[in-house]
Amino acid sequence: MKVIGIDLDNTIVQYDQVIYDCAVKRGLVPAGIFPSKTAIRDMLRFLGKEEDWTDIQGYVYGEGMQYARPFPGVIPFLRSLPGHGFCPVIISHRTMYPYSGGDTNLHETALKWLVQERITGFPGAPIPRSRIFFECTKEKKYERIKTEMCHFFIDDLIEFLIGDLFPLDVIRVLFDPFDKHPDNPEYLRMRSWDVGLQVFQ
Repeated sequence: MKVIGIDLDNTIVQYDQVIYDCAVKRGLVPAGIFPSKTAIRDMLRFLGKEEDWTDIQGYVYGEGMQYARPFPGVIPFLRSLPGHGFCPVIISHRTMYPYSGGDTNLHETALKWLVQERITGFPGAPIPRSRIFFECTKEKKYERIKTEMCHFFIDDLIEFLIGDLFPLDVIRVLFDPFDKHPDNPEYLRMRSWDVGLQVFQ
């Protein structure tokens, strides 16, 4: 089977609404702003509220993660892979604890979310626990991609995919649900999980 490595945060997990709800509740942005992670981050940085943004990230990747939802189509996509000769592996770059905003164990929180959403934790789950990895640094994430012998790796961050340490024999796939980036010969691009498996043929 060909191995498809997949990032977790902002690739499988969609945080936009949780970030919006948190920022509005804390009075950091006005209600009615477009509920986009990027828009809220950019507004807070423009207002000089970088520390508030860091606190929000600590919350949404920690105790607030339970309110996040999978991107539409991702769970059916994961379920379809074994029947088409692919083996999915989750490889996530996550610190053990947030830089700010609490002392929640972020690895445990992510695993609980994956169980909550029925992605792992039961017989016949789309991804068994043994194929879910949380790495505390980008360098270790690159190493894990090599160790798991991924044929493809899907991530929402261009800077990670084109990083100097990205394994040269792995096909890069950019998850670009908001169509923010042009096509590029350095990577494949998928705009939704409903695209099917033709990207990986």
